[in-house]
Amino acid sequence: TFLITKPTTMPAIDVDPIAFEAVMRNLIGNAIKHHDAAEGIVEVTATDDSGSVYIHVRDDGAGIPEEFQESIFEPFQRLSTDNAGSGLGLAFIKKTVENWGGQVTLLSSKGAGSTFTISVPKERVKESQLAS
Repeated sequence: TFLITKPTTMPAIDVDPIAFEAVMRNLIGNAIKHHDAAEGIVEVTATDDSGSVYIHVRDDGAGIPEEFQESIFEPFQRLSTDNAGSGLGLAFIKKTVENWGGQVTLLSSKGAGSTFTISVPKERVKESQLAS
């Protein structure tokens, strides 16, 4: 069982909603699929500054060893064959977010979970706030 938390409101981002949903499904799905326990927490949060909006997906899983943190964004790269998948999910996320003018980053250490952050330039962000 996994607890997935999300903010009650988030800044609206002016991107393709289908692509955004696919990015979020991939990030949340990976957090669950690659978790090292049968139970865990996945937390989605959003922050912003004067230039960008940041959406963070944090898990309390095993983390990703430092030596693999850059290569996992390359097509067909997989850390394990224990789970089904093509190794294209993070490559898709990276390319999609870069097409929005943003970037995806990873903060992780083995045994301490992972936080994937997507950023989108604020000029792409709508002024209104949406309730989730």
